[in-house]
Amino acid sequence: MDSIRAFQRLLTPILARIRRVIMGSVIKMVDDSGDLQKMQVQTIGRSVYDNIEKFGQFGFTSNPPAGLDSIIVERNGKYISIAIGDRKYRIKNLESGDTAIYDMRGQIVKLNADGITVNDAFGNTVTTTNSGINLTDKNGNNIIMGGSGINLNGVIITQDGTMTTPSTITAGGDITSGSGKTLDTHIHTFPYMAGTTSANGTTNPPTA
Repeated sequence: MDSIRAFQRLLTPILARIRRVIMGSVIKMVDDSGDLQKMQVQTIGRSVYDNIEKFGQFGFTSNPPAGLDSIIVERNGKYISIAIGDRKYRIKNLESGDTAIYDMRGQIVKLNADGITVNDAFGNTVTTTNSGINLTDKNGNNIIMGGSGINLNGVIITQDGTMTTPSTITAGGDITSGSGKTLDTHIHTFPYMAGTTSANGTTNPPTA
């Protein structure tokens, strides 16, 4: 019995030391102005730590909002944050191998087996696939760019420049054909009438 108590007395400061080396905390504020991003955090034990350096991955950075969970560890007498997360914002149901970047506003960049999907906070979406690119805005306007050309809300522009539309074409200026004839100023010629000596005539340009 005495040996157990002695072992417990020996183990207690070691466990306490481990608890101080790795701790869970909640972010209170972030200073993103310097070369090192620093945070103020509050541990589960209610202790507040200032100037906690946030470690990040090269090529990716963020300014985490207050209230997120952070794991801090002690290094050379100073604490650093090695992980930050929150159940409220986590992207769920990713497939194996998928990667996503997200923020607190619900904006997402998702890399998956089908391509890349970008959703902003306003309801606009950009999706890339093996077939091409699909852009849809919050109002339902849609542009599809694929192997056959471009589809703008049903207006088809093929790769060779041919355009078809299911609706009316309204132009702010004149329209010129490939042969040089214009919609506003073109005229038609007609032959003289049989039995007369009238020369070939021409029509007037179109009028509104």
